Amino acid sequence: MNNSRIPKLSFHSGPNGTIRDFSKTKRQKVQKRDMDTVLAPNNNKLNILQGSGLGIRRSFTDDSSVMQKKKLTFGGDPKVIERVKNNERRVRKDIDSLLNAISEIEKESVRVHSRELPTIASELDAKVRACKELQNEINRLSTEMDLKDNQCDLQRKNIELSSKNIVSMHAVTVQEFENDLEEEISNAKREWTYKLMEVENLKPDEKLTDEMRQLKTEFEEISREWFILQNENEKKCKEYENELHKEFELYKESKNDAKLELDEEQERLLRELEKLQNTHDKLQENVKECVDEFNGFEQRIKDAETNLHEMEHAVAPLRKELLLTSHSLTQALDRKRQIEGKANIWKKKYDNELDKVQQEQFTRQNLATSIEQIKGYARCFAYANEREMPDEFHINYVDQSICQDGGHKRVEVFDRIILEEIHKDHKRLFNECAPFLKKYISKLVNCSIVVVSQQIAAPIKITFLEQLFKQYGEAYNMTLRTVRFDGNTEGGEGESDDVELNDLSSIKDLSQDEECMCILTLDTRLKNHEESHSMNIYIGNMTALQLSQRLGEPPSALSQVLTKTKQCFVFKINASENIEKTLALAGNLKRTIRLPQLD
Repeated sequence: MNNSRIPKLSFHSGPNGTIRDFSKTKRQKVQKRDMDTVLAPNNNKLNILQGSGLGIRRSFTDDSSVMQKKKLTFGGDPKVIERVKNNERRVRKDIDSLLNAISEIEKESVRVHSRELPTIASELDAKVRACKELQNEINRLSTEMDLKDNQCDLQRKNIELSSKNIVSMHAVTVQEFENDLEEEISNAKREWTYKLMEVENLKPDEKLTDEMRQLKTEFEEISREWFILQNENEKKCKEYENELHKEFELYKESKNDAKLELDEEQERLLRELEKLQNTHDKLQENVKECVDEFNGFEQRIKDAETNLHEMEHAVAPLRKELLLTSHSLTQALDRKRQIEGKANIWKKKYDNELDKVQQEQFTRQNLATSIEQIKGYARCFAYANEREMPDEFHINYVDQSICQDGGHKRVEVFDRIILEEIHKDHKRLFNECAPFLKKYISKLVNCSIVVVSQQIAAPIKITFLEQLFKQYGEAYNMTLRTVRFDGNTEGGEGESDDVELNDLSSIKDLSQDEECMCILTLDTRLKNHEESHSMNIYIGNMTALQLSQRLGEPPSALSQVLTKTKQCFVFKINASENIEKTLALAGNLKRTIRLPQLD
């Protein structure tokens, strides 16, 4: 290999300047021992190195013994001893070079196995698949061209046959009419000929003469009438022929349009065929190039296989290490399966306990809702973001309260404190309000949810409406409308703004206005013959200032919602809100608003 990074062995010169190498017999012994390690599956790299080291060590010791003899022979000449030491150093360098060569062979074999061969094989497969797909596309388009040609021929033949049938049909009708007329004329001529012959054979008589004159006159009149009828017949025949000609022209024009369309389609297909033919020629050229490239790849593969066979001798020691690693991996997988089995057992226990906890939590929420209903106060939930709250405020999760200055200045207790999600999809808020909604939906009692915040609350309203539609859309007939806080319906009055909810697309359009309250009506009547029972769910938002002002105003749409529905206030607690005013307003609501026992 020209690009090989394997170091080469150096040759050393003897004392007379001649190049000196190792003994051939000793080198053959080392190679035979390496082949034994390749064929034996239980040998590893360490055994090969040890065997090769023993062979080299033996040769080295043999050389040392020879040198000892020479040393004794030459009487311990210092130059000879120095030369021997130099030879030993060169031998050690050659051993290091051999070890470096083995490591380089391993690296090249790994590179060939992991990079070059899979890349070449994947490129060949991609080229072959592309050629097959293009050939299939050409065959399909050729088949479509043949079908279009057959359709054009069939349409042309149908047009010709239909025109011939029309001409022959009208020709037969005219011929039948002419034959009937000629037959009537011939019968009349024959009768009058018989009568004329009888008259000529009789003796002339005045009565007969008068009768003949009269008959002649009648004959002339009949002839005139016949001539007139013949002229009228010819005129009507011409008119009928003109009408037939016009109809035939119209029929030809209608068929000519189809023929022109077929001709245009044929021209388009011919152009497409020409393009496909050009593409086919280019593809054939590409196929030739691919074949040449494929031949080049084959040659490269052969060269790589040759190099691979050469490297397999050096890779054999790694197989033993691979077997040991595989055995260790199998043991690790067994331990992993045991751990996974134990983990599955603990997971099942955790799932069972989690179901129990969720059921217990749901039961507690229902009980808390019932207790709050019995108390009759307005429900006040805190939708807090603890990460964005000022340092002087903190949440006490045990007492469900928000404290100021470590609890020394103000402590406001909420019915429930809900942490705001990081991704802000507001589903956790809906899940916490779900028991409240479910209780009153099951009893068809009007309820309302008002979000008190300085920020945009349209996403919260959209989330509530979408989740209500998903959970109760099949059991109830839902309609949605929006009402402003002053009591006016947006865009009209009464039921004109009611939109029936069949999907989620209309929810976003109706719930974007921050100044409007969404009224979701749930009707139990799903069919016309069913009895109708309905309820309203009011979902709106306002700032703390607006809510405090609305509470002190005369009766309005908002006060009607507050007094005639089961009410739940959701206060957003974060850095963008005036937390002190929000806490004061929440306490005022819990002290002042009493809800009627509607259920």
